[in-house]
Amino acid sequence: MTSVTSIGALCLQTLIAAARSARDNNHDFQISNTSDQVLAQMAAMGMTPELIVEGCA
Repeated sequence: MTSVTSIGALCLQTLIAAARSARDNNHDFQISNTSDQVLAQMAAMGMTPELIVEGCA
């Protein structure tokens, strides 16, 4: 996600759903190389890549 500079709530919901689906089907899911801009936007929505991947979202 290095080239991604913006993320909205709908995209965040999609990532959460994808991570949940991967876990439910015994697959791995990663969010990596996240840009600082996206990390800041996730934080503003109370979320981190780790929370999404770990299923705490």
